[in-house]
Amino acid sequence: MKFPVGVTDNRLESSGPLAVFTEPKACDSRGPIWLADLAAGTVRKLYVPPVAVCIFEPAVSGQTVAWLEAQGASTWRVKSLRIGASTPTTIATFRAPTEQAGVIRLDDQALAYVEPGPAGEGDTIHLLAWP
Repeated sequence: MKFPVGVTDNRLESSGPLAVFTEPKACDSRGPIWLADLAAGTVRKLYVPPVAVCIFEPAVSGQTVAWLEAQGASTWRVKSLRIGASTPTTIATFRAPTEQAGVIRLDDQALAYVEPGPAGEGDTIHLLAWP
């Protein structure tokens, strides 16, 4: 399978027959999240944010995709999207410097993400049961 023209592998995450990846763009543009169906050999845009954001750490499990979205210098949102839906859900919001991207992991039962702590302090790991 080949990436679309002009797109390179950036934060590729796979689960079973599906994979997600971001289109590497500057944070002041609207880089989409792409969904690859590995069994069918197809790639399509899954989500394009309506405003300029930085998307980090996309993860996929089952029929759900989740990611971290940086908005501005220090606001982060944890978002999820059911494949086939058009509007994502904001699960959590926290503040941290944008150079401290968190990490997100997703499986069929839980969503976990890292909220970076202030300088000199530890980070916080959040674990959320998945509906």
